[in-house]
Amino acid sequence: MDSSPFQIIAWNIRGGAGARGHRRVKELVRAFRPSIFALCETHCRFARVRNFWQQQGYELIHETEATGHSGGIWLLAPTTRTFQIGLVESWEQMISVEVHHGGRRWICTAVYGSPNPVRRQDLWSYLASFRHRCQDPWLVLGDFNEVCSPSEVWGGEFNNARAMSMLNMLDMCSLIDLGFTGPKFTWERRVNGRRVMAKRLDRALGDLAWRSTFCEGYVEHLTRVYSDHAPVLVRLEAPPLERRPRPFRFQAAWVTHPSFETVVQHTWEGQGRSLKEKLSNMQEAATKFNKETFGNIHKRKWRVERRLQGVQNELDWNASESLSRKSCFGTKSRVSNG
Repeated sequence: MDSSPFQIIAWNIRGGAGARGHRRVKELVRAFRPSIFALCETHCRFARVRNFWQQQGYELIHETEATGHSGGIWLLAPTTRTFQIGLVESWEQMISVEVHHGGRRWICTAVYGSPNPVRRQDLWSYLASFRHRCQDPWLVLGDFNEVCSPSEVWGGEFNNARAMSMLNMLDMCSLIDLGFTGPKFTWERRVNGRRVMAKRLDRALGDLAWRSTFCEGYVEHLTRVYSDHAPVLVRLEAPPLERRPRPFRFQAAWVTHPSFETVVQHTWEGQGRSLKEKLSNMQEAATKFNKETFGNIHKRKWRVERRLQGVQNELDWNASESLSRKSCFGTKSRVSNG
């Protein structure tokens, strides 16, 4: 059985062609290397950004077209992969694929519920119909644009009739909420830097067959950065206790440090005659510089993001004016420095 980690990210990116969104995508790929990447509200055709995704090592499995600046779903997978994935069927608000991995077969459905409640009802009906055609373990995730209970709303009105409609769909489809760790709400609206509304619009659902197949699987709400939606991460198994060391990569940010040019000069003029020896010494010196002087940039990013997630998590459970402004400032800083 293939032991490589299988992780899925679903994210309402609020525009798939923006530079800031692309920076966030690079961070998510580096941190999690998702086996399936589902993006919604893409606002453009995938062909426009195909080169960017090829550089990240991903290819399009299927897309539903955006209508102007509304809608659109992309479902991607790594170009080089150890599993099989193929389209089952698609519709304007969902894409379903069949996954074969580690001797197991299951269905993954990425959804983007329409902001229009009437059209969203069509999604519930389509999912209920698809349930009859789906005999394998089933995972459904994405932006449903709906809540199921008053506890999933802050600062806005709870519509009981619409929530009951979604709950009826879950019952007809034999789906259960897989729960989550992390911030309580996945979407927020801000006015002049202040949070005025927050909801849990994004989630992951599974049937009992999927839950029993991946009994260690769990869902994590990641930090909201760039988009007003948080990415939803689904891990099919518990993370490994140890991580293999990453290969050496030159970080462009090093050249901004006043001491780095001296490190390069002294190392290149030092021991080692052949080009291979000089490059090896340069790699060792740069790694030491990054650790002792510059500070590992990815660890610094990770610490900033974890602090921001902590603020967002605390804000979701214990709202306050000061935390709201910290979250806003942190998000802006994180995006501008990403």
